[in-house]
Amino acid sequence: MKININHTAVGDLAIFLQSSSGEVLGLSSRTGNSSNTGNNFVNTIFSDIGAGQLPTTGAPYTGTYKPWTSTFTSCVTSTKTTFTSLGGGSLNPNGNWRLWVYDRASGNSGGTIVNWTITFPSYSVNSVLVCDPVLSSPVNVTVTPNPVISFTPAAAVVCSNVGINISASGATTYSWSPATGLNTTIGSTVFANPTVSTTYTVTGTISQGCSTVATIPVSLFSQPSVSLSPLSAVCVTTSPFSLTGGSPLGGVYSGVGVSSGIFDPSVAGVGSHLITYTYTDGNGCSALATQSISVTGFPSATISPAGPISLCLSSSATLSTISGYNYLWSTGATTQSINVNSAGNYSVVVSDNSGCVATSSSVVISNSALPFISTVFSESMGTVPGTTQIATHESGNGFDNDGLTMSGTGDVRVTSVSSGYIGATGGANIFLTNTAGKNFIISGINTIGLTNLELSFGIVKSTTASNGSDLLVQYSTDGINYTSIPYTLATGAGTAVWTLKTVTGIPSSATLSLQFIQTGMTTQYRIDDVILKGEKAIPELTASGNTNLCQGNSVVLNADPGSSYIWDDGQTTQSISVSNSSIHSCLVTSVNGCSALSELVNITSNPELFTLSGGGNYCTGETAPSIILSGSQVTVNYQLKHNLNNVGPIVSGTGFPIDFGTQSTTGTYTVIASDISTSCTATMMGSVIVNENSLPGDFSITGNSSFCSGSSGTLLGLSGSEAGVSYQLKLNGSNSGVEIAGTGSAISFGNKDIVGLYTVVATNISTLCTASMTGYLSLIQNTSPSSFSIAGGGGYCQGGSGVNITLANSQSGVNYSLYNSSGNTGINFNGTGAAISFGNSTMPDDYYIIGTDLSNGCQSAMTDTITVSLLPLPIIYSVTGGGSFCSVPDLGVAVGLNNSEMV
Repeated sequence: MKININHTAVGDLAIFLQSSSGEVLGLSSRTGNSSNTGNNFVNTIFSDIGAGQLPTTGAPYTGTYKPWTSTFTSCVTSTKTTFTSLGGGSLNPNGNWRLWVYDRASGNSGGTIVNWTITFPSYSVNSVLVCDPVLSSPVNVTVTPNPVISFTPAAAVVCSNVGINISASGATTYSWSPATGLNTTIGSTVFANPTVSTTYTVTGTISQGCSTVATIPVSLFSQPSVSLSPLSAVCVTTSPFSLTGGSPLGGVYSGVGVSSGIFDPSVAGVGSHLITYTYTDGNGCSALATQSISVTGFPSATISPAGPISLCLSSSATLSTISGYNYLWSTGATTQSINVNSAGNYSVVVSDNSGCVATSSSVVISNSALPFISTVFSESMGTVPGTTQIATHESGNGFDNDGLTMSGTGDVRVTSVSSGYIGATGGANIFLTNTAGKNFIISGINTIGLTNLELSFGIVKSTTASNGSDLLVQYSTDGINYTSIPYTLATGAGTAVWTLKTVTGIPSSATLSLQFIQTGMTTQYRIDDVILKGEKAIPELTASGNTNLCQGNSVVLNADPGSSYIWDDGQTTQSISVSNSSIHSCLVTSVNGCSALSELVNITSNPELFTLSGGGNYCTGETAPSIILSGSQVTVNYQLKHNLNNVGPIVSGTGFPIDFGTQSTTGTYTVIASDISTSCTATMMGSVIVNENSLPGDFSITGNSSFCSGSSGTLLGLSGSEAGVSYQLKLNGSNSGVEIAGTGSAISFGNKDIVGLYTVVATNISTLCTASMTGYLSLIQNTSPSSFSIAGGGGYCQGGSGVNITLANSQSGVNYSLYNSSGNTGINFNGTGAAISFGNSTMPDDYYIIGTDLSNGCQSAMTDTITVSLLPLPIIYSVTGGGSFCSVPDLGVAVGLNNSEMV
């Protein structure tokens, strides 16, 4: 509340405020002392937010003070200590409020209550009273309640680009803000379509002039991001199926042939159909996505040429079908055309992406010549000094074929050598005694690519009556389960001699095993010269020695038997000698006139040359560059060298490029290759250089972290710089302004008035190495005080009390200081949210007020400048005349002034 009281001695006064409910709050209790003879309360404000209670000296009082909460010793008892405690804290203004003023020294005399004002939250009641000094006249406060504003809907939710109608009620007129996204800012109903979530403020006013400010949040939700994956084509005969691929889940599918999310191709029919997926999120926002689905009919399936076709084993035929579909040939191929070089029946299944399928008729292909004969292995059992266990002979590499595994419970002997058949080698043979379970196994045989396998072996029995049924010849493709191969031996006189037997019916397998096993207890058997052959369409080349050659060595290559030979280098013999590193092949013509190109044989000498790449410049702190070899060989080791010294471990070749990883040491790098089998070495082509470039020097960002609104911002800079380096200021990670070239000293980026996070990145102009400078500056903008108008001032007469200077309004948290030409007058007030009186000023001068925000130091000059001037008194002149005069009829004496001023 604010009061104005004239009294000759304010130190005698006790002041109380009585609320409409009868509660009493003490404001002053005989404030002052014997030396405080001042008078008057001038626009004195009592508030709970005052700086303190009335001081004992300092009248007249013109500031803002707290109520007097000390104990009263007077005729009136204070029942409350704060304004907010009146009326139970509700501060309901309705009713009669009274101001009590009591002169405790001389009773009810010596002063006048000029006026007093009570200000309530959202209300203001003024009364100018001239009344009994003891008890003011009642102030009847009648308050019209502010309107209560309500909204429909109470809190709006809107989808992007959709908008919503919002209606306000409870008042007569309405003003909406901000205007962004509104179709109008007046009226009870507006259409809101903001681009971001916005809280709108509505000021509702009724006819009595009372108004209320209310807010309604409008939450903006983006329309959901909806997608539909491409839909695969389907055949018209495909069964109805559930549509999928819509995202997010929970949407609805629609379109021709669609019912409850099920698509029926037969209902849609052949053609392209649009499928729509619509999704509505939890906020009620909807979006859709579409894809086309193709429904197709049946393809046709034919093969060209239609056949039948007769081929040489070394030749081939190309079979093709219609284009534009998916394919599955009887060979497993999935291309439109296939190349075939073996006899058989060939067909193709043609399908489209929709699932429509058609199968062609078969094309018959036959061979016109016998294939080439290939010997898988030939085993003569080697030699032994006497009876030797099979395992011992195998571990000593006594058998011919080191690449195969020989095992069994029989033994190797030379007591009766093989003879009497073509190819008998004599020497050692396998001996199986007449004991059930004695066996000989050859495993690790690979016959893939061979057909019509034929096994031959030399055999002799100890009795003429045996027909061989108690010695089983078997094969296995898994090394566990064996299948017997039928054969018989002649019986009768003269049949216990060496005989060459041949059996067939052995399948092709990469893991083939052969077994000879004794099942009887009567006859002993010996086995020698085991040979396995097969037929193949492509001739084979074999080498008489190691194909890994160093410079100066050679190896003989042999082709499978045929009627003629043409090697890749033009030679026409069955065998050739080669000493160069190359890949060799031979065109072999069989006795029936069909030709076939052999498999390739790779003859290597020194390691193949590959190119070294990578390296280069890198910046300190970055990942160093890698060094890469463009290729490698499986049987070659590679050593990276730095300035001729080994770097890291040896790397084995893989047949693919080699990455030696990142190398950070400056210098020249090379690679030496070494063949594992031949020890031949070679230096790979090229060398690379690695060089490390240093980063720009580190400096700190300078400048204040805040600036006041209305100012030019804050000056940002860098504590130092380097020549040859450019510096880029960044705001929130993006460039702010142009690059500044380093000078060798501190640099400035100028004033910045955009809030955000500022950093600096330095780039070396020649090496392009970059570095972030130390720290960052998070720039914020502080709000400067609002400007209010200044009033008062003017002229006053010499000897007078001066003139009052006031500020029309103020802000809480802002200190307001009165200035003149000499600077701060020392008169300062903290803002209250209401007008401020700076009291009477007597010094002639121009006065202005500066507001300082106590939280951030920002200042603003208030509007206008007020002048206080001193008006001169009239000049004193002497009175003239006078004297004695006689009674009537005397006319008296003349009285005058010796001078005067013209006004």
